[in-house]
Amino acid sequence: MYSLKYKFLVIFIIFLGFLGYFSSFFENTFIKNNNTNILSNELLGIEENILNKFSDKKITNIALFGLDFRYEHEPKRSDSITIITIDEQNKKIKLNSIMRDSRVQIDGFGNDKLNHAYAFGGSELAIKTLNKTYGLNIKDYITVNFYNVEKIIDLIGGVSLDVKKKEIPYLNKCIQEISHIESKAPTYITNEGPQILNGIQTLAYARIRKVGRDDYERSERQQRIFMALYQKIKSIPYTEYLRFINMAPELIETSISTSKAISIAKNIIFNKINNIEQMRFPLDEDCRGELINNIWYLTFNKDKTKDLMQKYIFEDIHPYGDSEKSNCK
Repeated sequence: MYSLKYKFLVIFIIFLGFLGYFSSFFENTFIKNNNTNILSNELLGIEENILNKFSDKKITNIALFGLDFRYEHEPKRSDSITIITIDEQNKKIKLNSIMRDSRVQIDGFGNDKLNHAYAFGGSELAIKTLNKTYGLNIKDYITVNFYNVEKIIDLIGGVSLDVKKKEIPYLNKCIQEISHIESKAPTYITNEGPQILNGIQTLAYARIRKVGRDDYERSERQQRIFMALYQKIKSIPYTEYLRFINMAPELIETSISTSKAISIAKNIIFNKINNIEQMRFPLDEDCRGELINNIWYLTFNKDKTKDLMQKYIFEDIHPYGDSEKSNCK
């Protein structure tokens, strides 16, 4: 039987909608605690004025990194980046998706894509980059390897997703690629509309890029997977959670300690924090795609985005503008 920490952590993550990828996923051990060294605020890029300004807010921010790699020798870039905000005062969980191609300053590496921070310096540098860029106070993280999503999806019997006709050719191409890597017979999608997708099909759906607005729609598809998974997990009896607990050592890496996992889980459950909101930053009107030295970046208004994120995360002031639309070109 796994330790009490694993039980609380898995239940906590399930309550969030289970691993929120759905976004993507980490290395060879499912819950691999990485909390042996408590890093200083300075090392994590947390500014003193941010701590003082928002110290009275009942806000917990956790970085969720989804990695897309199959083998150990492959680069571990964060394919998706989500800031999970647990807002006790307003009884909300906010899932703040951050565009991975955002051009930001990474300590020691200059201006580069946000998702490269994880490849350059692991979770520590990735968190530091998020904190310094957006003025946040993130100390903890969860990292998951993209390919582990398949196990979870299949374990719960698939998820319901609405597949558009234009997505089918690209979806089937991704299904073929993933099936080939795993030496499995592909099961292709033949019809559009709402349907139950298995693990490989869901992974393929999450990886579609060259449809519509490329990474913008990809981010939206990943959010739809999250919500579909959340709804499915909610319908599973608590007695079935043991299956997830038994999978725990294979799925995630985290810095969250036993005591903190228990505290967060208790706050969510007993304070009935069950309202989930989703946002994407930067907002469309604040960003644009741009070629710099023949590399495509998402450039954005950093000061405005930082201000909007702080107001939304810490003060529950919803950003002006519709983050659900992706008009940024």
